[in-house]
Amino acid sequence: MEPFDIDEYRDEDDDDNNTNETRPLGVEPKRNPLTVRVFGLPLRKAAAVVIVVLLVMAVVLSLTSSSHDKASSDTSVAASTTPGPVRLFGTSYHVASTTDVYRHGHRLKGPFPSEIGTLTALTVLELYHGALSGNIPSEIGLLSSTLNVLVLKDCGSLNGTVPSEIGLLTALKVLRLEDDKLSGSVPTEMGLLTALEELLLPNNQLVGSVPGDLCANPQLKEIRVDCPPDPSPVACACDNVCQCTSHETHEEEEGQT
Repeated sequence: MEPFDIDEYRDEDDDDNNTNETRPLGVEPKRNPLTVRVFGLPLRKAAAVVIVVLLVMAVVLSLTSSSHDKASSDTSVAASTTPGPVRLFGTSYHVASTTDVYRHGHRLKGPFPSEIGTLTALTVLELYHGALSGNIPSEIGLLSSTLNVLVLKDCGSLNGTVPSEIGLLTALKVLRLEDDKLSGSVPTEMGLLTALEELLLPNNQLVGSVPGDLCANPQLKEIRVDCPPDPSPVACACDNVCQCTSHETHEEEEGQT
């Protein structure tokens, strides 16, 4: 058996880089016929190229997967934040498309729900003859750019003060807070209601005066408040539009209607 000569199986590069080997000028270096070549490259160079390509592909796949996960996450977040229906006064209302709410009778009971402020397209809110309790929620001010008509008439035990956020309802044309148990001063913020045409506040326990800024509203046609000898009269300086109504007179008018 002939002895095994490992030099016969050295990589081609080793032959090329062997500067100690002396060969005549113009003579090609001896090539080992057993040297493995891939894509025309020596094995080690081809292996290095393959490794680089695999690393690049791994990075690209990682970035693609990350982008897909982010897109899926954004879609999930958008879906989770899409407003759904809200339940008010025993009825479900779609948050983004409800424009009118008319309710009266036995379904009007319990605290006035603060979720009313989520109905971002609401233009008319009219509640009559119920059994609501507590305060008018300050969230009513969230309807600042849409609400045109607000009527709370004989709603039961609706009490507390009129929230100052009422002044945020700059699109409001009709404000009727009648026959409730509202107390405290008429908020000066009502003077900010520059689109107001009708203001009715009779048969409550309000005190103070109607904001004088309202008198300059050319659209204003009627203001109705309690007047002496009622225990809680409200002063009104808008002489051309003010009407003073006592509790007895108001009750007579209600009986006729």
